Amino acid sequence: MSASRAAGETTPSEHRRRVGPRVVIERGPLTRPEAHDLMEEIRSSLTITGYSLAEWTGRRVVFSARDSASEELVGAALVHRLIGGWSEVAVLFVREPHRGAGTGADLLAEVVRRLPSDRLLLYFCEDRMAGLAQRAGFTVHPDPSDVSRRTWADRFFFSVLYPLQWRGDAYRRSETRRKRERFGCSFDFSVATLDPRSHPLTKDVP
Repeated sequence: MSASRAAGETTPSEHRRRVGPRVVIERGPLTRPEAHDLMEEIRSSLTITGYSLAEWTGRRVVFSARDSASEELVGAALVHRLIGGWSEVAVLFVREPHRGAGTGADLLAEVVRRLPSDRLLLYFCEDRMAGLAQRAGFTVHPDPSDVSRRTWADRFFFSVLYPLQWRGDAYRRSETRRKRERFGCSFDFSVATLDPRSHPLTKDVP
């Protein structure tokens, strides 16, 4: 488990919001110890390919859910802002002791609230994620190709730009290969999107 923050220690981000009686969500990178612990837990996940230490500690947009009293990390979301106009909600993870309390839904709702001008993309291979995504305002596409063939720009993004960026991280490639070989993971993803062009745009919330 991740060590709690020392009393008086500055948090990675001062932008915090309480989402329940004991949980606050903040935007900002994880500490290196927190990222190491989270990555180790994700290594056993059959539905998440894996994201690197650099991504969790500053390269990507990260939201963390924390116990409001102890500051213990409860869960986290990682958003990859991609070249081509989309932002992928690449990881939505709640630690085992804290599951079943709605923290995953709170994290996803906070991503949507904080990044209202981003075109959000969510790949998933768990059936329950479809309902969670829909409640957060996403459209779930039964056929992933429906998204990729809407415009020439989307066709180019999903056929060229997205694969290049997704495979660009050596850690992710290694973890995907390891999980396929060790666990037989197929990573047969469904896709959900939330496109602000279909709704009034507002500025991102800090």
